[in-house]
Amino acid sequence: MKIEILIQCHNFQRRLCWMLSSLFNQDCVATLVPQVATLAGNGDPNTESIIQMFNSINFRVKHLIIDDVDKFAYRGCVRNKQVTALDEDTDWVLFTDSDMVYESGFFRELEFLLNTLPSESKIYSVGRFSSDVDQTNKLVDDYCYPCYFPETDMIKQLCNIPRRNCGAGYFQLVRKSDLAGYYIAGRAKDKHLFKDGQKARSDIQFRKRFGLVKFNMTNSQWHLNHVRDNELGQHTEVQR
Repeated sequence: MKIEILIQCHNFQRRLCWMLSSLFNQDCVATLVPQVATLAGNGDPNTESIIQMFNSINFRVKHLIIDDVDKFAYRGCVRNKQVTALDEDTDWVLFTDSDMVYESGFFRELEFLLNTLPSESKIYSVGRFSSDVDQTNKLVDDYCYPCYFPETDMIKQLCNIPRRNCGAGYFQLVRKSDLAGYYIAGRAKDKHLFKDGQKARSDIQFRKRFGLVKFNMTNSQWHLNHVRDNELGQHTEVQR
């Protein structure tokens, strides 16, 4: 089984380093292939340097560079480009955030569940935990590029931070064969990242199209919490 993991990263490179570390440390049989879409040179460290580091330790990370801000600001359009760039032998496509961390058994358990599913089209999702913002920021700042981290160390440190169930960060999994014609690009905006505009609608379209089925799993995923502008109801664009 091959799962391609589609990620978009804008100013979240430090958290992306944690996420890719957790994927590198998975003990599943399935092949995991992260594909990261970003603006060229964005962030410090930038995405290119992080991907190069993981490729150098024989963990394949694909990189899709979007050539301008206006194109990157439409999440659905970027996802369509990512879908076009999928490997031919990919079985499942996971859309997730660049600030998620997975326990080492997460994808092994997920693979078992996927092998028991009926064939009809559905979106599959799982719950997640969110960690305290200030303590998370300190951890991410202390342990970041140019190193990756053993999963046991990552999760041990995260478990020492107060946690709560959360809706932040998403995990939506769909068969590659069910993806055709998925997004309505003009309604799938992330313009609020860069200028005034409506909030993203991609995830809403995703769920309405197929319906959402939630998995109950013993292994966890963590959202590396971060500061938001609650008054605006959106992210504040600072390096994370």
